Amino acid sequence: MIFSIQNVEITDVKFLFWKLSISRVLVILGSFGIGVLVGILVSMKKRLLKPAN
Repeated sequence: MIFSIQNVEITDVKFLFWKLSISRVLVILGSFGIGVLVGILVSMKKRLLKPAN
């Protein structure tokens, strides 16, 4: 809660051809969520490609 209150400022995000103006806390939480998803997908790929004994 304190973290969210401290990061409510609007910030510009530029990615390739897009430019967004969104709350800084959304950028931080969105980046965290994407990182978690990528980590889960990589671990699933490793488990699926693991050779059977």
